[in-house]
Amino acid sequence: GDRRRGSLLLAVSQLDKVLAAEDRNIDYEDLITNEFNRIKEQSSDAISCNEALRLDYRSGSISDTIYKAKQALSKSTAEVAHSWWVPNSYETLSQITQDVAKTKSANHELPILTRNELIQEINNFCEMVPQSS
Repeated sequence: GDRRRGSLLLAVSQLDKVLAAEDRNIDYEDLITNEFNRIKEQSSDAISCNEALRLDYRSGSISDTIYKAKQALSKSTAEVAHSWWVPNSYETLSQITQDVAKTKSANHELPILTRNELIQEINNFCEMVPQSS
């Protein structure tokens, strides 16, 4: 599908190495690198990092793993946000649904909006604020 650059992050843990090491004839680093490269080629640039994020859950390594995961997620979030565009109409739609949720909450109703209710609320908004529609 159409994925934004940086929107896909792949990780591998030390457990993957343990499973690969059971077969003594396999170089797990080559196995991981080859699989990562295969997936990256098929990702349509959604993966922007050069290698899989290495997750090590051993007690001496967990702090470093958490730091690396936070850094990778921050980088991915920044890349996605850089190319993200949301039309102003979404902000208007968001405000309409928030207003309906507040009204329903004040009336002790569940803030669930059916499709027909949403259409009616949008039509009401367009009638009250025709220049916005």
